[in-house]
Amino acid sequence: MRNYEAVVIVDSRLDEPAIKEAIERVSQAIAGRGEVVKLDEWGRRRFAYEIDHMSEGFYLVASFRAEPSLIAELDRMMELGEEYIRHKIVRVPEGSSEAAEGKKKEG
Repeated sequence: MRNYEAVVIVDSRLDEPAIKEAIERVSQAIAGRGEVVKLDEWGRRRFAYEIDHMSEGFYLVASFRAEPSLIAELDRMMELGEEYIRHKIVRVPEGSSEAAEGKKKEG
């Protein structure tokens, strides 16, 4: 399994239960075939520029370990879900502090 980090922006116009449900869906998708190391909810943040006529969103940063095949599924889920405004998933290099944090949980 490899280490990844995802930044997800959820539509802040949704009510609080809908935002929590969108976050839970991401967490469950990862946990189904990987391991969530850390979920960090940043809350509502103002955008530097408007995205689809919106000026703010609810930010979530997820550190996780998974097989590479899961990344395509996560991308597809967030592309199809209307509650997700933007997302970015990157692989964390093995020598970084986030990767070390994931290994600590393992061992």
